[in-house]
Amino acid sequence: MRQSGCIMPHRKALRGEFSVNGDMVVHMPTGAFWTAHPKDTLLSALSMGELGALLENGDEYDPRDVHELAVTILAGRITP
Repeated sequence: MRQSGCIMPHRKALRGEFSVNGDMVVHMPTGAFWTAHPKDTLLSALSMGELGALLENGDEYDPRDVHELAVTILAGRITP
């Protein structure tokens, strides 16, 4: 986040900000999404949406942080 020209810390991504639909995970605040191959953790596609941009509400997310959580969520959909 930026205020008065100062760089503020990125907002921490939370699990509740993600929507899971089958093999796709969407970070709702930014529109970024990740898909994986069925029954696998291997990513098949991703779209950055507004990840890393300053959003209208003033929030800004660290792309690496959001990506890490999205991959973790995708991996969690696979049952051993």
